[in-house]
Amino acid sequence: SSAWEPEIDTEQGHSGALSCIEGLCCRGEETYKPRVHTGFYNNFLAAAPTIDKHIAPLLAPDQPPRKLYVVGHSLGGAIATMATCHFLLNFDWEMLPHKFIGVTLGSPKACCNSMKDVIDERLRALRPLDKAVFCRVMRDKDIVTTVPPSLVGFNHIDKLVFITEGEKVLINPDIQNANIIDEEETKRILSTSDSINLQLNGDGTDKKNMNCYERRISMLPKPFRDHMPDLYLKSLMNLYNESTKKQKIKTTIEDTAIQDTPIQKENTPLGEDEHSVAATEATSTMSMPEEVIEMHTRKKGVSKVIKTAIGRIGSLPKTSPFPKKNSFRKFSSFRSRSKQKQKQQLMQI
Repeated sequence: SSAWEPEIDTEQGHSGALSCIEGLCCRGEETYKPRVHTGFYNNFLAAAPTIDKHIAPLLAPDQPPRKLYVVGHSLGGAIATMATCHFLLNFDWEMLPHKFIGVTLGSPKACCNSMKDVIDERLRALRPLDKAVFCRVMRDKDIVTTVPPSLVGFNHIDKLVFITEGEKVLINPDIQNANIIDEEETKRILSTSDSINLQLNGDGTDKKNMNCYERRISMLPKPFRDHMPDLYLKSLMNLYNESTKKQKIKTTIEDTAIQDTPIQKENTPLGEDEHSVAATEATSTMSMPEEVIEMHTRKKGVSKVIKTAIGRIGSLPKTSPFPKKNSFRKFSSFRSRSKQKQKQQLMQI
């Protein structure tokens, strides 16, 4: 690990040859700085000059409100974690009009416990102000998220979004218990045996329908397969589509409930038989515009009942949209003559 000193280390491009032991025992509490993974820190230092040159000016107080997104997968996730530390510690977000958003996918542990405590405290202070959000996404048995081991002092920062094999999402779970519970749930859903994994890949697609890339990926052990970026993307897209679908269904249900609200005139008593009920609906529709009457009539499918009701209350218009009885008789007689003519032609043949 190395001490967090980007203002010094950026000039030389690395943290120094003895950074792993420098500052561990020789400095007091006042000069002690939080520590991070040396390799990931050096990778971030290579990008730090570009960040200071192109991004920092856009976060000035006089700039219009912006959202800064810092994202990454695997090693990119570790570098994104380092960038998160840089932005949260070097910018006064309480006074800026901007918002920080950080997301990592399958990131290894990049911070020591000392840096984790500093960043977690910083995020807790900014979250109520809606100035910063950070989450790390882990997919089921992804092995990269477990290294380096916590025994040597490395850890993840802030909130965990855990995606199970069954695409279930858990926010900040106890990961040891979550693994056990999710595994049992998955077994119950698949009702299963290991032979299922030989025929299906991670998302349940038949191997016969896979392309060459998917077949090769399905041969990997699950801890490595769960780290693949396309599976992360597929899981997130499924979650997004599911949430969008639920929102659309909710909106549709609300709109349908509004449209299906019965249109009834106030203080209009309801009769006991069917025709009196229809007369009540017809009376209420008479006070509405023609477009509303047409929509209401078409939606309910009660044109015949409304015709009867309007006739009973003596307000049937002269230009009635309903056909008269004579027209039905003419049509029926015409059809009978046509049938007779067809029979005669067949007899002649």
